[in-house]
Amino acid sequence: MDDNATWNLAVGAAIETARRAADVSAVQLAVETAELGTPIHRVAISKIESGTRQITLPELVAIASALGRSPVSLLFANVLAPVEVLPGLEVPGTEALGWFIGIGTGEPARIVDDPELGTGLFWATRNYVKESVRGIPESAMAVRLVEVEEALKVQRDKLDNFESVPESPLMSKTQKAIRRENIEHARRVLELLADEWRDIVYGLEFRHGLQADESRLDDLTRGDGERG
Repeated sequence: MDDNATWNLAVGAAIETARRAADVSAVQLAVETAELGTPIHRVAISKIESGTRQITLPELVAIASALGRSPVSLLFANVLAPVEVLPGLEVPGTEALGWFIGIGTGEPARIVDDPELGTGLFWATRNYVKESVRGIPESAMAVRLVEVEEALKVQRDKLDNFESVPESPLMSKTQKAIRRENIEHARRVLELLADEWRDIVYGLEFRHGLQADESRLDDLTRGDGERG
C-alpha cells in the first residue's frame, strides 16, 4: 500500500464531505478549479476523493478556494481524531495540527540504533532554537501576527460603529458618557494591537533582514472615512 495512503484517504474524504455540503458536483468543482487557474479533471477529483490519487499542493489550494474552505481544514477535518503524520507514527490530531501550523511543541523525530529503542520514529519535543526570533518560534510569531491583524479589523469596525452614531442633544448625560467611553476604549485597544503588530513585524524583519511595508498597518487601522 502507498505510504501516503492514510493522508490520501483522510484528505480525500474531507474534500468529498466539503463538496457535498456545498452541493457542488465533481463536474462543477472541475470547472471552478479550472477558472481558478489549476484545472483538475472530474475523474482526478473522483480519484482524489477515494484516496487512490495523491493531491498536489496547488490542487489542494484550488479545491479549498472553490469550496470556500481553508486548505488546512481539508488536511485536518477532525482534530479530535488521531493522525498518522508519517507511516507508522500516529499522534493526536491537535498535536499534528500544532506541528503543521508551527505553534505546537512536538514534532516527528527519528532514532537510529538506540540501545534500548532501536531504530524508528517517535514524537519528540521540538527544538525551536534554529527557527526562533527573540526566543519565540518564528512560526508562532507568524500565526500571532495573523491573529493580531484579524483583531485589528474587528476593533477598527467596532470603532467605526461607535463613531458612526453622532452625539445628539437628545442623548442623556449617561448615554453621551457611554458613547465617549466606548470610543476611547476602542481607540486604546486599537493602539495596543498596532503596537503588538509593530513588535512582531520588527522581530521578523530582524530575522530576515527585510523591511516590512508599514502601509499594511495603515490599511488595518484606517477608519471608514479615511478609506479610499
